[in-house]
Amino acid sequence: MPISFYVILHIAALLGLVSSMTYLLLMTQKTKVASILFGICSTAMLVAGMGLVAKYGLSFSSPWLAGKLLIWLSVSIGVPIAARRGSPKVKKATFTLVSMLLFLAILLVVYQI
Repeated sequence: MPISFYVILHIAALLGLVSSMTYLLLMTQKTKVASILFGICSTAMLVAGMGLVAKYGLSFSSPWLAGKLLIWLSVSIGVPIAARRGSPKVKKATFTLVSMLLFLAILLVVYQI
């Protein structure tokens, strides 16, 4: 697959992840569709990210790449737990924290620090 395929998949998965995360954490009604979409987008982000790592020939010893993987793991685990068990206050705090973590992930890629 070409690099552009992985880039587009990664960005589309990010948009789906943020949309479903927003719905899960900020809406009072719960639907399985949002949970399923979150899981699919999370998996697609990982697959596309690993494809980009392979295509660009990057090393997993890069600090920014390890940071991105850690952020992905914490978001993928933390959001569903907070959506199921959290009070409205916890959900809003989780939304704020995850939004900051996603912004940090973008900064890590752009500056590769």
